[in-house]
Amino acid sequence: MTYRQVLQEIARSSHGVVTTQQARQAGIPAVELRKIAARGFLHRIGHGAYRALLVPATPFTPYAEALAIAGSHSYLGPASTLSIHGLIRCRRVIDVCVPRWPTRVVVPHVDVTRRIRCSCELTMVRGIPALTLVAALADYRPEYPEQGVGIVLDTARVTGRISEEEWNRVREVRHQRGWKDC
Repeated sequence: MTYRQVLQEIARSSHGVVTTQQARQAGIPAVELRKIAARGFLHRIGHGAYRALLVPATPFTPYAEALAIAGSHSYLGPASTLSIHGLIRCRRVIDVCVPRWPTRVVVPHVDVTRRIRCSCELTMVRGIPALTLVAALADYRPEYPEQGVGIVLDTARVTGRISEEEWNRVREVRHQRGWKDC
């Protein structure tokens, strides 16, 4: 298998995105990755992050790109987690949380926040690291008035994405924080 074929397989499994770390784990040196990008097979989207041009984009590609730019151990923030679940409309700026500040260049469509989370509050959504729905609902601050927390919380409960117990727990956590919005 050639390096390009290996990269294409990696990209297919990660919504069209390949990182230097993934390539290294597959046995592809960073210099070869840069050569392949220079030949037009990959497009550099950030430090150590590439988009495979021959792999079709999915609705989750922007989220995968944002996480690749933010670096390893990053995960989607509250609003992006709710967006990926379809509870709020997609945002232009994707919020990403990292346990330590990345040494990357700031990208206009990615909002990076430093947060340390317990691993029990993290999950995978279609291969993308994100907060659990309960943690995202507890931390969500609406960007638009029509996306009020009460509406989003009730939608999650009615559609069966969270249980009645989780619904009550989120409301209690938000009230403890002084957020009287649900």
